[in-house]
Amino acid sequence: MNNQKILEVVNVKKYFHPQGGLLSPKGRVVKAVDGVSFALEKEETLGLVGESGCGKTTLGRVILRLLEPTEGELFFEGKNICRLKKKELRSLRKDMQIIFQDPYGSLNPRMKAGSIIEEPFKIHHNMGKGERKQRVAALLEMVGLRPQDGQRYPHEFSGGQRQRIGIARALSLNPKLVVADEPVSALDVSIQAQIVNLLIDLREKFHLTYLFISHDLHLVHHFSDRIAVMYLGRIVELSDSEALYEEPLHPYTKALLAAVPVPDPTTRKTRLKVSGDVPDPSNPPTGCHFHPRCPSAMPVCRGTYPVFEEKKAGHQVACHLY
Repeated sequence: MNNQKILEVVNVKKYFHPQGGLLSPKGRVVKAVDGVSFALEKEETLGLVGESGCGKTTLGRVILRLLEPTEGELFFEGKNICRLKKKELRSLRKDMQIIFQDPYGSLNPRMKAGSIIEEPFKIHHNMGKGERKQRVAALLEMVGLRPQDGQRYPHEFSGGQRQRIGIARALSLNPKLVVADEPVSALDVSIQAQIVNLLIDLREKFHLTYLFISHDLHLVHHFSDRIAVMYLGRIVELSDSEALYEEPLHPYTKALLAAVPVPDPTTRKTRLKVSGDVPDPSNPPTGCHFHPRCPSAMPVCRGTYPVFEEKKAGHQVACHLY
């Protein structure tokens, strides 16, 4: 890290207004992201972790403006990207890329792997066909595939190989920021480590900045410099990776860590009992959204949402316990 901010997220919100139906009352508002703020430094990896439905994928797509924010501001290298026109935003796409969760659904099944990787060059660069082919071959080798694999279709690859194609496409334009949206969750466990190690190698080689989205706190700890824990549309804890893993403050973070399996049968872990499921984001609980499930809930938790503030050096949390 070089202590220079590349991304600033300021009070970003993303609300959805689904159409009414038999099981979906008309007029309800789903608060997928509800006031998130953080900054990301150049060459830093920030892990964004939380249960399914907490809004982390939506936040990642809002940051890239694949979804428009309902409120808030987004600054990339000091530039407010929420105010960019379509042409300006298209130019910025080179610097901000995404690796999707589904390595098959994110690839066009009618295009060969080489054409998929070559497409960004046709859109953003005025280079000849021969130069494009050379770049594609180099990218395939960079992610552990052969140049001749560019002549194969996505269905002819394994899941891990397809994700390597997605990574090559994301890095083809030498981006500065990469949003990795659960890039290994759809892969076999034996392949996950290979893809994570590839992402680490590429980060060091190209000085990349990552927003790494995952539900696996152990994986996020291994991969990230800092970790942000998200619950029901809001960040409830943000800290250095080691500090959060060694001494979590928020009860939700403690519950997530307690659920991480330890590969040692002689080690006993204290399980933090958390009951119930994630509440409906269209009808969140009053006060702290976690209080209905929190074993440490107090009366104040039911009526007042805690302020997200620094409790230790570099360690922020939204919890009335502190």
